[in-house]
Amino acid sequence: MGDASGMFPIDIATGSYNQAMIGQFDHAVADRGFSWRLGDILPTVLSAGEAAGELTAAGASLLDPSGVLQPVSCAAHRGRCRYRHGGDELGRASDGNVSAGTSIFAMVVLEHDLAAMHPELDL
Repeated sequence: MGDASGMFPIDIATGSYNQAMIGQFDHAVADRGFSWRLGDILPTVLSAGEAAGELTAAGASLLDPSGVLQPVSCAAHRGRCRYRHGGDELGRASDGNVSAGTSIFAMVVLEHDLAAMHPELDL
């Protein structure tokens, strides 16, 4: 679910998007007349290893007309940082890492939801 958390905050208890925050968003834009609700347009949250679709023969040939690329089943991976730092155990409460290169960021796994908004944090 690491990639999904980059789309919208995750409720750790349910393993899906934070429904209270989705409700807050829908309420905030209710007067705009949108024909959709936020929960309807967010992608499905998948845990690492769950079936995430497949690259068909037709799709493979569109991407690679030479025929080298073959059809394949896809699964959700461990998430951006975990994938890049393959094999680490990041993901438990109080764990974290820092990446420094062309940009610098820290990823920290919180023990509980934040009690207030912090504009300096990118959830």
